[in-house]
This record gives sequence, structure tokens and C-alpha cells, in this order.
Amino acid sequence: MNLISSVRSQAVAARLQYLSLRGRIAGEYRRIYHYHVRKTGGTSLNSAVLSAFGLDFSSLERCKRVRRGGLAFVQHNRPLIKKGKFFFASSHAAAHALRVPAETFTVTVLRNPVDRVVSHYRYLLSVRTDAQARERERPFMKALEREMHWLGESFADFLDRMPREHLLRQLFMFSANYDIQEATERILTCSAVCFTETFNEDLRVLSRRLEIPLKVRHERRSVTRLPLPERDMRLARELLESEFTMLERVRKGLGIVYHY
Repeated sequence: MNLISSVRSQAVAARLQYLSLRGRIAGEYRRIYHYHVRKTGGTSLNSAVLSAFGLDFSSLERCKRVRRGGLAFVQHNRPLIKKGKFFFASSHAAAHALRVPAETFTVTVLRNPVDRVVSHYRYLLSVRTDAQARERERPFMKALEREMHWLGESFADFLDRMPREHLLRQLFMFSANYDIQEATERILTCSAVCFTETFNEDLRVLSRRLEIPLKVRHERRSVTRLPLPERDMRLARELLESEFTMLERVRKGLGIVYHY
């Protein structure tokens, strides 16, 4: 082990011991939960937290739960999440379908709705056409094969075939009835709200609040970059108007001025 690796390992060990003994995060929380909306950059957030404790993101994807220095890191395990049996956890489960225990620091990442759906589309195209992408996503291929039926022959086909709860996932994540005000209010109860467009700076702020050294680590970037017809992009904007309204209200509630 070289000097840099040794120093890093010692820092991780000290961090684990400190958090295990203290039992509190940011002074008042026992654990951290991430409401993970797909294709917003949430995987990069997960990876940043795990990396801070010397863990590789792929290890959690394989087994859904790992332990390090007395702390549990959990992904997509609803029973453990409901019981609060974790230090850090994330899942794609909607906030209205999964009750997170009290004393939990909650965070989510939101994104321009059109960009998010375009990213999902290009991601599925990559998995369908790229052997390396398929191998990388092998643990999730059963679910992805179902989603690839949404692709059709164009982005317009994708918009038409994508189920509403996935098309409007940011809205549905925080309201079962796609209610803009309900979703806005639920998002604003989160301990922290990050945005894809300002993710690097948001992560630095989050790092200071949590007293955990978080560094940007990009995961699962799609390599497919084919241009999309302007008429399809206009259609997407129309279909996603309710999410744009929700984001405007969230930003207003947070005191953030931003124009999409």
C-alpha cells in the first residue's frame, strides 16, 4: 500500500469510528436516505457517499446491503429502510409508498424534466445497441428488457409508450395523484434538495452539512448522443409541463432563481 492509499484508509477508518460512536449526522439525524429519481444523477450521489467510506458502488448494487465499520449501507431493500436499519440508503420507491423513520436526513436530486426523459431514452438505446452497456447493466437486464419495449422507432414513440408513472417520475415520486402542490410540499420537507444542473456545487454544500467529504463521481453516463427532432422535443415539453411547474414552485420555495 502506498503512502496516499494508507492515509486515505486511515481517514476512512477515523470517519467510520467517529460516526459510529457519535451516532448523529449533522447534529440531529441518525441516518441518511436518498429518494432516488432515475436519470437525475442520483447514482453519482450514491457513489459519492459510498466512496467517502472506501466502498465501491458496484458492491452495493450486487448485494443490496454492505457493512463498513459498524455502519450499514442499503439499496432497494424496503424492509430495512422502513426499520431504519441503515446509515445510508437509497431506492427508487415513491415517497408516498415508503415511510422513512424519523431522525432521517432525506435528500433527492431533481432535473429538467425533458433532459431527464431524453437521458432515459438514450440510456435504453445504449443498452439495446451496445454490448458493453448490456454487460455493465447485466444485473438489471430483466427490468430493462421490459423498458426497451417503450422505445419503438422514435422518441415520439417512446413518449407515447412510456407509462405515466415513469414519464412523470419526479412528480409521481412525491405524489401518487400527480398533484403538483402535494409533490412540491413533500419535496420541500426534504432535508436537502439537489439539482442536476448545479450538482457539483450542491454536492459541496451537502458535504459541508453532513461533514462527509463528498466528491463528484459520475456513473452510468450514456454514450448515445443522436439528435432528436424538434417536434418531438416540443411534444415532450408539453407532456412534462406539470413537472416544470412543480420544479418552479420547489425552486421558489427554496429561494432559488433559475430559468429552464
